[in-house]
Amino acid sequence: MKNRRTSLRTRARYLIVAALAAGAAPVDMSAGAAPRDWARVYIADSFTREAVAWSLEMADSMLAHPRCDALFAEFHDPQGRPLTEALAALGMNGRTYLRQVVFLDGTGHATCAYSQASAFTQPGSRVVFVCGRGFEHEWRVDARASAATLVHEMLHSLGLAENPPSSRFITGRVHARCGA
Repeated sequence: MKNRRTSLRTRARYLIVAALAAGAAPVDMSAGAAPRDWARVYIADSFTREAVAWSLEMADSMLAHPRCDALFAEFHDPQGRPLTEALAALGMNGRTYLRQVVFLDGTGHATCAYSQASAFTQPGSRVVFVCGRGFEHEWRVDARASAATLVHEMLHSLGLAENPPSSRFITGRVHARCGA
């Protein structure tokens, strides 16, 4: 267990350096610090839960960039309304909405078992399912990609459908707009 914690702290420090290099808002990583409390992460496995929490920290930092706000105007719900309208109706911005999304373990779900997805949701649902070990792997390999995945799923949560636009296109726009 100690090796996992050491690895997690090393990974977290790497995330901060990468975020700062990209111009993201700093994340507090003082000795032994943990990610902020993301109260709506209901995942029993501690490593997966922490991988999601650190990814949410980075996603929150990405959403702090004004250029990232353009995502919500660029993407629309199936009725053609920009996602900015969904946020406005809720009286929120992207960062505050991210805190309203619920993250559950989707490990046993067929989408996790039979696809390349590391997380998934249905358009308009505030519940995002995280594919346990698949998400952890994505986070270990490329933490910015795992953060972009959570922003991508947040866009679906606000009403964005998929195909069209393709999953690859959505994630590409998250990377381009939010510096992920």
